[in-house]
Amino acid sequence: MIYVFAVLVVVLIDILITYRLIKYKNEDYKKYRKENLGLIISGTAVLVITKIPSLYLFILLGINALLFITVLTRFQNNHERRTD
Repeated sequence: MIYVFAVLVVVLIDILITYRLIKYKNEDYKKYRKENLGLIISGTAVLVITKIPSLYLFILLGINALLFITVLTRFQNNHERRTD
């Protein structure tokens, strides 16, 4: 039962972050950058602590890693545009 709850929490976090990445543009996105990174890290911690069976763990960790990279690169791209 705890596995189902952990997977559900992480999937909901990933959906929220994906929604924010799609919806918000430059200025609004900056507000959510730290919160998005915190959510990704906490979701990853939930996965590691609950020790979900390997296949689900690798799939969800991969999704979280992609979201983490996307959040960081999007901030970097916005930052580079401002300094030009």
